[in-house]
Amino acid sequence: KKTRGNPFFIIQFLKTIIQNRMLQYSVSHRRWMWDCDVIDMQMISDGVAELLTTRFNQLPLNLMKTVIIASCFGSQVEDSTIDLLKPFNMQGALQLAIREGIMEK
Repeated sequence: KKTRGNPFFIIQFLKTIIQNRMLQYSVSHRRWMWDCDVIDMQMISDGVAELLTTRFNQLPLNLMKTVIIASCFGSQVEDSTIDLLKPFNMQGALQLAIREGIMEK
């Protein structure tokens, strides 16, 4: 009910509850384990923007700076522009942003 069916919010919500260890896979039971009451009591935002802001503020500083810089180029950044950023050692942070689902390649 927190996600209201928004696919993007569902992904972010799942990432948050997994990161906060509220949803875990039990090898011994061979299934996912969670407690709806615990999840409902947590201060997980009901809004996409607030949830993303919270997640963004939890990012490592170098990743946050990289995302901020990349966002200055717009919603899409050409490979040639990324190449110009190589002297600033942002490649690792860009790869992490892609793995975290913050950016797409």
